Amino acid sequence: MRGAAILFCLPLLVFSGKIQLKPLTPGELATLRQPGPAPTVGVHRNLPEQAHRKGRWKRLSDGNYQWRLEIRSPGARSLRVRFTDFDTGRATVRVCEQDGKRCYGPYTGKGPHEDHSFWSDTVEGDTVRLEFVSPVRRSPLPFRIPEIAHHR
Repeated sequence: MRGAAILFCLPLLVFSGKIQLKPLTPGELATLRQPGPAPTVGVHRNLPEQAHRKGRWKRLSDGNYQWRLEIRSPGARSLRVRFTDFDTGRATVRVCEQDGKRCYGPYTGKGPHEDHSFWSDTVEGDTVRLEFVSPVRRSPLPFRIPEIAHHR
């Protein structure tokens, strides 16, 4: 993906436990098809400032707590999630395909580069499921999720 151009947009709908982005607009689709020195492989899509509030908590059988949020961007072949202000200590974050069969992570501490900010691994499909597991329910969450990358 080196040198690939990524664009920005903000259409979305928010549901309980899920964030559903609207489909790409005709203009965004046309931009993805424009020729250039580097192929445009996707668009960045901003999430609502309070996206974390749409996640749901549940108690796991081992006594830990899990916060879960699904983000859907219709028409995406794959998605990535941008994390900022990341500082989970020993608690873990994973990104998963919608069915949970393939997950990436765990991401812990200050993130993979120890700089509090990173993009997740790429998840196939138009829906990504975020899972945060901690011994205690944490509010606010020890990270922000300002945007996703929608890849075509």
